Amino acid sequence: MSDSRTPLPTSLWGFAMSLIACAVALSVLVDVIASTWRWLLLIVGAVGLVALAIMAARWWWHRNRW
Repeated sequence: MSDSRTPLPTSLWGFAMSLIACAVALSVLVDVIASTWRWLLLIVGAVGLVALAIMAARWWWHRNRW
């Protein structure tokens, strides 16, 4: 009779391989974030400037109504 659950690592070798896989995945994630952080900051800054321009335009448009 077969069980369809994923087996947990029961030996030290399986546990070590799981830790190595997690470390590799984490290092890849850190490398991706480190290589794209400038673009992320640029996008966030551009969105902030657009939002500020929209708020200023709305204030100017409604300056006599508020």
